[in-house]
Amino acid sequence: MKFNYQPQARNKMLAKAFKLIGKVEKYGSGIKRIFTICKNYGIKLPEINTKNDSFEVILYKKKQNVPVNVPVNVPVNVPVNDRQKQIIRDIGQNRNITQIELAEKYKVAEKTIKRDLKKLKDLKIIRRIGPDKTGYWEIINNDG
Repeated sequence: MKFNYQPQARNKMLAKAFKLIGKVEKYGSGIKRIFTICKNYGIKLPEINTKNDSFEVILYKKKQNVPVNVPVNVPVNVPVNDRQKQIIRDIGQNRNITQIELAEKYKVAEKTIKRDLKKLKDLKIIRRIGPDKTGYWEIINNDG
């Protein structure tokens, strides 16, 4: 599509209504703005296909620059928050620490501690050895 087109409203009544309510600043300026924005962001220019009584605009999203040697299923490095880092330290000092003790120490709900511990387990940083009452925590990986 060239930028030397003459803007023309397909539905003059609809165009006038949008102009009156302030949803159109200038007739015909939208297509040029879309092309300019795509060009500025390095995105493939849109395709505009006209049909009998309609048109179709195909917009492309910017491609992610993913290194070729990185497998698709590599998990995203999910950082742990400050409380979760401190929980890891607490477990290092007392492997028998309970969820209730952690909740009291950090002045949060026990549910919050359960979520923190679940995240640390899912990230394979800690694991529970044995049952809830008589078991203990073990730090598997403390690189964070």
